[in-house]
Amino acid sequence: MAPPPKPVRGRPRTTTRAVAAPSMPTSIAQIDLRPPPGRTYFQSEREWREEFIYFLMVDRFHDDQARTCPPRARRSSGVATPDDFYGGKIRGVTRNLDYIAGLGCTAIWLSPVFENNAGAYHGYNINNYLSVDPRFGTKQDLIDLVAAAHAYKKNGQPHPLRIILDVVINHSGDNWTYAGLGAPDYANDLQFPFGGWRRSDRPLPTELRNPNYYHRRGNITGSGWDSYPENQHGDLVGLKDFSNDDDQAGSELINTLIQAHCYWIREADIDGFRVDAVKHMGELACSRFCSGVREYAYSLGKRGFFLFGELATPNDEIIDRYIGPNTSRQDGNNTVFFGLDSVLDFRLAEGNAANAPCEMS
Repeated sequence: MAPPPKPVRGRPRTTTRAVAAPSMPTSIAQIDLRPPPGRTYFQSEREWREEFIYFLMVDRFHDDQARTCPPRARRSSGVATPDDFYGGKIRGVTRNLDYIAGLGCTAIWLSPVFENNAGAYHGYNINNYLSVDPRFGTKQDLIDLVAAAHAYKKNGQPHPLRIILDVVINHSGDNWTYAGLGAPDYANDLQFPFGGWRRSDRPLPTELRNPNYYHRRGNITGSGWDSYPENQHGDLVGLKDFSNDDDQAGSELINTLIQAHCYWIREADIDGFRVDAVKHMGELACSRFCSGVREYAYSLGKRGFFLFGELATPNDEIIDRYIGPNTSRQDGNNTVFFGLDSVLDFRLAEGNAANAPCEMS
């Protein structure tokens, strides 16, 4: 991982003095990743295999209003919702920790909370990695949720809840256009010309405004979802694929994403990441990200930071490329990278339960 950037400096008058980074940074150069003096980060003695994880989609969980469930003789058909933001808030999660803990859960996995493009209530169409989406709340709301979860008591006894963020590092949101092509489909790994940014102030951090950081191969089609190189170079239904290859641009990109996500560990004391769309990025890029994040968390005293991935395949050979020491790589400086701690077991979804282990891989 690249060393933490130097703090932003103000323009000197009679002497040079340090100026605090803005509350809403827009670039990696504006964030401070140095361990805060005197701050103690949360550390649990529980092993991750002991955790009972509750997944929730922030926009659909609770809107932060005091509500009680009306009594019903039987289940209702539910509430119809639009394919758009519906009103769920981070504070709604904080208000309902009793409900989650009452189910026996010990960890909460949140759908992506970073700022998204219009309509992307699910959180996977990110345009700003350095800010919480205002439709979900604020950075302070996330900090407050984590603090309340870590300090949670059940029946008067400490019952800390870990918080996991869903992170998207394979692709950015639909933040730019192809030049005169609309939304092209993948074709023999042909790279299409870059058009322009959809917004002059996005994506953020500003370091991501580099066309060379994107594969620019058009949308994955048909069987390409499981066929290399289409599955790793193509866009995901308009979401723009990062060029996370083993080259200069790929190295710069991964370092930017590492630092952007370490910022949230430092600021909010997050306990783990669920990494989205793992099979669509190279295993080396994935392991570099995991190693950098894990090393940074360790520097803060968080020695059990957990990284698990979405790897939608029942193929053990592919799974082995992304987990732990199987993804170790050694570069000229003898740096070894260590991949994901675990993956979601999609063999169950593929109908191969007889061959699946009892626990996550």
